[in-house]
Amino acid sequence: MARRRGVSLHVSTSREDLRAAARSAVADGVERLIMVGGDGSMHLAAQELVGSECALAPIAAGRGNDLATCVGVAGDLLPALERAFEAPVRAVDCGRAGEVVFVVHCGVGFDSEAARWANRQRLVKGILAYPLAVLRTLIDFVPPRLRIEYQGGVFEDQAMFVICANCWRFGGGMKIAPHASLEDGLLDVVIARRISRATLLMLLPRVYSGRHIDHPAVEIIKTPWVRISIDRRMEMHGDGEAMLWLGSEPLDVRIEPAALRIVGDPVLGH
Repeated sequence: MARRRGVSLHVSTSREDLRAAARSAVADGVERLIMVGGDGSMHLAAQELVGSECALAPIAAGRGNDLATCVGVAGDLLPALERAFEAPVRAVDCGRAGEVVFVVHCGVGFDSEAARWANRQRLVKGILAYPLAVLRTLIDFVPPRLRIEYQGGVFEDQAMFVICANCWRFGGGMKIAPHASLEDGLLDVVIARRISRATLLMLLPRVYSGRHIDHPAVEIIKTPWVRISIDRRMEMHGDGEAMLWLGSEPLDVRIEPAALRIVGDPVLGH
């Protein structure tokens, strides 16, 4: 189909090559960059596309495919490819943590530690990798003390995690912030206060339906910015990728309204 339409094909060989291809698309005035891959690939492309006129057209071919789902273009390859050519282009919000762009989410705490373990191990792949990582991380995880400044207030206490969500879904289907929107100019900041291991295990399955937000330990704050610091060095993850290291030095995370052009029609998770 792509060849029939006279579209050139590029197969990326590395993270750097993927970003270079996206950068070239912007420089060449490409209207739509059709990207076949997972959320990590979309994350890398977004670093180059944000603020440009080149639209990202995601084709879901990864483990999670959260962005493609949130813009209504996930599904079988051929229909998804047809939509990439024909679906409307919308301007959606992006987040920025320091200098790193994210489209779906960024976060630090239990989830980022589990993701880091899942990415480092080589024994288990596919959908079983993350549940195994959760169980492994539970063994010795100690909730960090976080200071989170946001528009209108401050949170300072031990917490299991903080997640700054731009989309309602992350982690391959978990409705982490059911009311988040790609077009409202706000982050949905999800904070889970310190809870026991048993309670966390009970709470995690609820994230797939969004029912975790009813638990008294979970708080969601809508804000255009947050400033996060943490009592130890931990790696922040976002969009399925390791993003940066966070510690006592505050990190600014903010929303950039309508900063990314994307092919699709954003859908809500509730």
